[in-house]
Amino acid sequence: MSSDIRLSTDFRDHPKVVKLHKLLGEAGISSLVTLWAWTRKYRSKGTFAGMDALDIEIGARWPGENGLFVKALVDLVLLDFDGEVYSIHDWKDWQPWAYFADERSAQSRKAAERRWEARRKAKEVECGAHEKTVHTASTIDAHRNADSRKTDAPSPPPSPPPLPKNIKKDPAADAADPPLTDRENKGNGLEPPSPKLKVRRRKEYSPEVLRVYGYYCEVIANVPAKKADALRNIAARLKEGFSEHQLGQAIAQYATECAEKQTPEDRRYHSNNFFGLKGYFTGFLPETVDEQEEEAQADV
Repeated sequence: MSSDIRLSTDFRDHPKVVKLHKLLGEAGISSLVTLWAWTRKYRSKGTFAGMDALDIEIGARWPGENGLFVKALVDLVLLDFDGEVYSIHDWKDWQPWAYFADERSAQSRKAAERRWEARRKAKEVECGAHEKTVHTASTIDAHRNADSRKTDAPSPPPSPPPLPKNIKKDPAADAADPPLTDRENKGNGLEPPSPKLKVRRRKEYSPEVLRVYGYYCEVIANVPAKKADALRNIAARLKEGFSEHQLGQAIAQYATECAEKQTPEDRRYHSNNFFGLKGYFTGFLPETVDEQEEEAQADV
């Protein structure tokens, strides 16, 4: 989500701004721009409900006499006052991108939820089809085995075939193949080979996956117990087409939100959940140029 304001290159030549400069000097111009930026970040609708003139001047970083800055803005109609609430004059017309920020974020979040829900349903359908195929194959095999048991074909000979009775053992054969233990059960040094141990190989991930995970641990939270799941989910998101840069921007935006809301570390998303199938990270992805143009056209 962007957090900027739109400022015309000719705003210093506007008559209101020129008058403000004559009344308050450069400090007045600087405080005006600071007030606009503060409004974009904390009061996106451009109104200051519950704030008095002193509160507004603190947000604008006005260094001069108390009340002088707000009075000048009201006199120049840069600030409206209805007797109860102050508001930026024509904020919705001059800053539509900031004014509709909350609605745009809600629409993006809902769109992301719809995309992830569609992917989840498609995966469930795919898994259901696979289970049905396996069940059908098992049923066919069971019927074939039942039919084979009903036939009158003779039973196959035992394997290995039994040895005939009353056969004399060859002493030479016994000497060639000595038993594993002697009569005193002390052993003769021959032992069966030990079974081979299966070595489980650790899955290796690409440098992009490791960089995204490391950045999340650095700026959000580090949960070593969830590292394997987090790496697997990050690799899946990169495979789906999200870039390393996009995931990094989502992490940075989430870190900013945590800092603004002072979210404690134990209440933040774990990295495996942030990049999981529910797609929490998509709510913090920056909007594309096409989406911004569509929003601007919709505002017009």
